[in-house]
Amino acid sequence: MNTLSTRNWTISKTLVNAYMSTEVAKANAIPFELIDEENGGTDWDNYPLYINGDAPYEYNVVIGHRSGGENSKGGINEATPVNATITRAREQVMMTTADGDNPLSDAWNIRIVLQYSVNGKNYVTSRTVVRVE
Repeated sequence: MNTLSTRNWTISKTLVNAYMSTEVAKANAIPFELIDEENGGTDWDNYPLYINGDAPYEYNVVIGHRSGGENSKGGINEATPVNATITRAREQVMMTTADGDNPLSDAWNIRIVLQYSVNGKNYVTSRTVVRVE
């Protein structure tokens, strides 16, 4: 087994976890009254509403860099970017009384999905933040 492949996976996974932590923090930090607005003047411009089965947008991002290691001439290679595709979406959840007539509260699911590859293998990680007023 190549020791660099294990190191690359560990570093990439650490970068992914850090990136997802910032995404979850953003989803929790938005004021509740701005969640349902199409463009609340915040990071929500990047979290499209998920309505009627529409596919959410995907964005290509660089979540960090791994060191390049040594090349055959003894020099240091350039850092390798860790590329990913992120999908962000928000979906309103209707919570009503048992008879279905009266809304109980306003609730939103905020979904974040990150797709990335390391050493030729593809991975997906996701988080769902539930916001209830």
